This record gives sequence, C-alpha cells and structure tokens, in this order.
Amino acid sequence: MKEEKKTKFQTVTGNVYFRLGLTVFILYLLTYYWSRMEKVLVMFGNAMVPLIVGGIIAYAVNILMGFFERNYDRVLRGRRAQRAKRTVCIICAYLLLVLIIAGVIGILVPQLTTCVSLLIARSGAAIDQVVHLLKSVPALAKYGAMLEQSVSGMQLNGELVQKAIHILQSGNIGWLDNVTGVLQKVTGVTATLFIGLFFSFYLLSGKEKYGSQFRRVVHTYCPSVESKLFEVLDVLNNSFRSFIVGQVKDACVLGIMLAIAMMIFRMPYAGMIAVIVTVLALVPIVGALIGAVVGFVLILSVSVTKAVIFLILFLVVQQIDNNVTYPRIVGGSIGLPGIWVLAAVTIGGSAFGILGMLFFIPLFSAIYKLVQADIRRRNTGCRAADVSEEGTAPVK
Repeated sequence: MKEEKKTKFQTVTGNVYFRLGLTVFILYLLTYYWSRMEKVLVMFGNAMVPLIVGGIIAYAVNILMGFFERNYDRVLRGRRAQRAKRTVCIICAYLLLVLIIAGVIGILVPQLTTCVSLLIARSGAAIDQVVHLLKSVPALAKYGAMLEQSVSGMQLNGELVQKAIHILQSGNIGWLDNVTGVLQKVTGVTATLFIGLFFSFYLLSGKEKYGSQFRRVVHTYCPSVESKLFEVLDVLNNSFRSFIVGQVKDACVLGIMLAIAMMIFRMPYAGMIAVIVTVLALVPIVGALIGAVVGFVLILSVSVTKAVIFLILFLVVQQIDNNVTYPRIVGGSIGLPGIWVLAAVTIGGSAFGILGMLFFIPLFSAIYKLVQADIRRRNTGCRAADVSEEGTAPVK
C-alpha cells in the first residue's frame, strides 16, 4: 500500500513538474521570439476575419431564421416540405435581412442627404435666429453682438475654395496611390463579406451537427469544465439575443412615438427626424440624443420656438421610453441595472467606439447574471451546510 501511494505521489508530482516546465519553456519562446510570433498572430488574425464576420452574420440571421422555423409547419406540411424546411428558412431569413438593410438605407440615405443639404443651405438662417434670440434678452445681448460680428467676419466658403485650388495646383498628393488604396480596401471588404456570407450559410445549414461536434470535443478533452462552459455560453447567447431584439423593438417604438408627437404639434421635418432618431437609437443612451441634436438644428433654421418645442417633445417622449417602454422591452430581457448599463456604454465606447457600446451591454448582462447565479449557489450551499451541521450537533 505504501509503495502504491508513493508511486501515485511520484506520478502526480512528475506531471506537475512537467507541466510547469513546459509552461516556462513556452513563455520563454514567446518572449524571445515575440516579434516573429506577433507577425504570425497578425497573419492568423487577418485570415480569421472572414470567418468571424461569417459567424456574426450567421448569429444575426439565426434570430430571424428561428421565427421562420417556428411558423414553417403551420404553412407547409408533408415530407417534401420538411426536407426543404432548413433551406427555405435560411433563404427567407437572408431575404428578410437584405430587405431590412435595403429599406433602412433607402429611407436613411435620402433623408441624410436632404438633412445635410438643408443644414448647409439654412445654416445662415439658423445663426440669424440665434443672434435674434440672444439680442432679445438684455442680459445676453452682448453675446448676440459678438456672435454676429464673428459670423460676419468669416468667409468660410472663400477660404475652402482657395484651399481646394491650392491643393489641386500643388500636385503633392498622389492621386493614383489614393485611388489604388481605396480600390484595394473596397475589394478586400467585398471579398471578406462574400466569404463571410458563404461561411454563415454553411454554419446555418448544419448548426445542429456543428453544435453536436463541438459538444463532443469539449466532452472528450475538457470534461471537467463542460457543464460550466455550456452554462456560460447559454447565458451569453440569451443576453445577446435578447439585447439585439429588444434594442431594435425599442428604437422603432421611440421613432414612432416621436413621429406621432411631432405630427400632432405640426413640427417640420417630422418623418426625416423620426427616421434619423430611430436609426441612431440603436446605439444605447447616446444615439437618440445625437438624433435629437440633428433635429433641433434642422428645426432651428425654421423657427426658434418650434425648435424649443421639439426639444420639450423629445424629452417627454424619451422619459416615457426610459421609464415605461425600455424597461419592459430591453431592461426586463437583459436584466441589467441602469448603473451597469452606463458603465458598459462608457467602457465599451472608450475602448471600441460604437461597436463597443453595442457589445459590452449584453456582455455585462451575461457577467451580471453569472455572478448572481454563483452567489446564489454559494449562499444556498453555505445555508445547507449550516443546517446539516445543526441537525447533526449533539443535544445536551
């Protein structure tokens, strides 16, 4: 028995030393050959970009695909229909996604073009309105005179034309290089999207099979972390799915409420501003505010009074959305308190911009749920242990 224990102890100790030595050796190689390893990692990362894009596309399309799969049997029945179920649902999901993107672009691009042209054409009228408003208030009259003087002293258009002529005459810019670089980027983005679309189609066509294979690999090589890993992945999936669906629904509701309110008060550019606010509201917290600023500037070129009324309307609609609509549509689905939403938006926006804001909110939601579940599990285990100890304690 003693010899068997010594043999087991020596085996375990030898395995620990071997793993420690292997880890130190790998760290040494990474440190000494870091410049070469960095190039390899960058090359590997660039090669993985189309597959990552394909995975993101497949995840988004799978949300739409689930709707068609749930309602497919109600419309089509029979063996042939069941055989074609996956293909038909994938095609319908892709077509719906393309229609949504085309519809948003078809509505938004003309509206933004009109918006920019109006801002450029009526910027002088908006400034005149602000100057008139400042001069009408005695305490702010001097600021109005300063603004009027500074605006009248600017010759922005002439300066821009002169700079453009100077750039064209200097010939210091390699136009051919710039055009070649733009064409290369466009070609690269197109190829990435094309490969990503094909990869997403393959993922969706055999998602059950690939999921089963992944589970088998994890069960074979990492059985100790299998249950915990799939628990984490399940929480992440639910958080991201709920956030995407809820954010789109809430943005549409906010845009519809704002459009109705603006039409009731006969505000100018109601449809344009509502569309802009709806699209920008997909970005949490700051998106709708940016749309409100654009709408305020547009209406300011027509009337200062209506611009102020628009701000009041927007604040009222946003308060209704924040306190009634958003908690029910998004807040209840992601289960994340407001302070952590603000923290996720701040950290994600500072690190990765708008994509960081969209990614970090469901990520924080998943972490929040996992920590909650772990704390509940630990506290339940502690209470159960206390009860068992009290139950087995000797009675005096």
